[in-house]
Amino acid sequence: MQDRVVGKETRPMSILKEPPAGDGILTLAEAALLYRAFFPADEQIDLSNLRRRFLATNRLEPLDEERPVRGRELDWRRVSRAYRYQTQGE
Repeated sequence: MQDRVVGKETRPMSILKEPPAGDGILTLAEAALLYRAFFPADEQIDLSNLRRRFLATNRLEPLDEERPVRGRELDWRRVSRAYRYQTQGE
């Protein structure tokens, strides 16, 4: 019997590029989805408390528009108020 080592093709890290910067506008629903990505799926998250905490950072400027929640565009009911995220330098 012959042992064969099969590996995946690798490429240098230099081919990776940063994604283009966005416009800094997101919805609280999207922010909550991003927040959830860092916690176990079975962990309960109080979304209303989470929204209050996001707003308390004073980094979100409310805009006078609603946007479809990215990833849920086909579900017309999934719209949420839009906010502009302000970095510390702004």
